[in-house]
Amino acid sequence: MLNPTECREMAMQYRHEANKAGASPRRASLLRNISHSLSALSHQLEMLADDRLEADQPQTKQ
Repeated sequence: MLNPTECREMAMQYRHEANKAGASPRRASLLRNISHSLSALSHQLEMLADDRLEADQPQTKQ
């Protein structure tokens, strides 16, 4: 499974490929969409990790 850092790195690579000279508009658009998806996935994985940490914390009564 990918971790958030790997997703961000892959997103940057896809964004870089999209910005290369000579990439067709369609290819550039597809690469940017993949980059955005990977970036969103990295945020979701971070939120999931935070949620797991919260779930593992002992609950205190108030």
